[in-house]
Amino acid sequence: GAANVKVEHRFPDQDRTQFRPDLSVNVDGTEYYVDVTITNAGCHSNVLKGSNTIPLAAATYAENYKIDKYAPVLDRSHIPRHTFFAFGIEATGRFGNEATRFLRFIANASTIHPDRKASSLKYCKRRIRYSVLKANADAKLAFLSSIKEYHVNNNGNSRIVSSNHSAIVEE
Repeated sequence: GAANVKVEHRFPDQDRTQFRPDLSVNVDGTEYYVDVTITNAGCHSNVLKGSNTIPLAAATYAENYKIDKYAPVLDRSHIPRHTFFAFGIEATGRFGNEATRFLRFIANASTIHPDRKASSLKYCKRRIRYSVLKANADAKLAFLSSIKEYHVNNNGNSRIVSSNHSAIVEE
């Protein structure tokens, strides 16, 4: 069946703006809610949670955080929990289990011929992954273009000298 997608949908009977899923998708008369989170597996807080040794630890933690955050709101609104998807993706482009579950759900609900569903799912994941990676690259370029000088020390470490800030950042 066809899906009707709304962006920044509010839950029924909820006035609190902090509980606003990023998407609401209507499939065959049932409303599904998606909250997207992009997390960096390399940041210190995620490394402390094991992202440096456990695959998808950062995405899994981010998805579980969203599920726990939304559970009381779903219950108060009498929305079945299986209709909520925490769509977690790591900044490196790796999809969390909930994100993959949502994409599979959409692929299965689509009118695409069954022989083409797997390739459509791969294509969708590739497009999302590319968008995340491109956004990361664009952000890094914007950061680098906003500073006056960027030097690489003899030992290979980066050294950034900014005209707008008195601090020098070294990696």
